[in-house]
Amino acid sequence: TTLPYHLWKSDRTHLPGSFRPDATVTRAEMAKMIFVVRNNTIDDSAYENNSSKLTDINSHWAKGYIKFCESQGIMPATATTP
Repeated sequence: TTLPYHLWKSDRTHLPGSFRPDATVTRAEMAKMIFVVRNNTIDDSAYENNSSKLTDINSHWAKGYIKFCESQGIMPATATTP
């Protein structure tokens, strides 16, 4: 099954539908992909206000996705650079 583009795209400047198999996937992009697959939604608002040990995500576009992955033990609180 292929996820629609709007479910996995990030706020990067990629063209819609562009395929970049050699590009590095960021922590933020991976967190969003994991969130969408596990929750079948892109709405991360329930996690945006969760506490976190991470200090580099406070104003990041993917903070809800990252906080979800942290709360599930998927991403350790020592990971940096969204």
